[in-house]
Formats: sequence, structure tokens, C-alpha cells
Amino acid sequence: MIGRLMEDRMNRLPIFVVAATVIGFASPMAAARDPEPSGWVTTGAATKLDGSSRELTVIHEMKTVPVDRTARGIARADVDKQFTVTFYRESTCSSFQAFLRAGLRRQNMRDATKEGAFVSACTTSKIAARTRVILSYRAATKTTLLSIGGHVASKVVGVDFMEAAWGVFLADPQRGFSASLVAKVK
Repeated sequence: MIGRLMEDRMNRLPIFVVAATVIGFASPMAAARDPEPSGWVTTGAATKLDGSSRELTVIHEMKTVPVDRTARGIARADVDKQFTVTFYRESTCSSFQAFLRAGLRRQNMRDATKEGAFVSACTTSKIAARTRVILSYRAATKTTLLSIGGHVASKVVGVDFMEAAWGVFLADPQRGFSASLVAKVK
């Protein structure tokens, strides 16, 4: 009787090991897809260094992760999402505007009115150290917003503009941010 009971348990052991292994491997993937208590899913983060000091950090979050989890798929997803850029040292508005303009042009955004409205968000000559810049998209209104230091500075309507704005960070592998900003959902 005891021998038969042990045999039954041993036969079930591989099923337990397989189930535990699947759950163990699935948990990190599920955690990357499941929203945090805030309702946002962090897809990744990247830090730009200048020598040994941090220049800025970029974090990307979404309300819903799309089926296409590539950088391109995330850039095109018509869902609520946002980038939070934290500057760790003072920067100039003109350099930030030049970065945005160049990135939008690489994404073939040729609408000068939308581009101008977006980059004009930076109205002071400097962006102070520790300032947060938030680039967000609201799917319900198809609106891309740029907030600097907690103040909404510009709003541009259109899915085409959102895709171009997201492409500034996600579609340019030379910047090295793409892979890091979607690493948690791969």
C-alpha cells in the first residue's frame, strides 16, 4: 500500500515540476503586462549618461500593452501612454526643441503647424535640473500633450502626430533607448 502511494506521488511529481516551472517563467512575463496599482504598465526605462554622471532618464508607461510588443508596435498603439523624462542637470530649451524637431522629421512629420505647436512648449531659455518633462497621449481624445515642470504646455491632436512623437524615442536605434524602453514587455 505504501509503495503504491509513493509510486502515485512520484508519477505526479513531473506534472508538479512542469506546472511550477511554467508558473515561474510566466510570472515575470505576467508582471510586465499587468498594470501597477496606478493602472500603468512600465514598459522600460533608459538613462543617458555624460561621462560618469546622469544627464537624463526616460521612463515609458502604458495603460494597455499591445499584442505587437516591438518598439514600433508600442509607438503605434492607440492607447493611453506616456514618457517621463527627468533632466538631472540644467539644459537649454533650444537644445530640447532641436532634439524634438530632428526626431519628428526623422519620423516624416512634415506638418509644420503641429511641429511648431509641440516644440513651442518650452518657453523659457533653460530647463532646470530635476525638471520632469512628460509626453503623454490620451487615446479618447487622440491628443498628445507635452508638460514641462507640471504645466501642460502644448496639445496636438492626431494619431499621426502621436506615432511620430513616440517614434522620436522608440524608432531611433542610434539613441540606444528603443530596446531599453520596451524591455519589460518583450
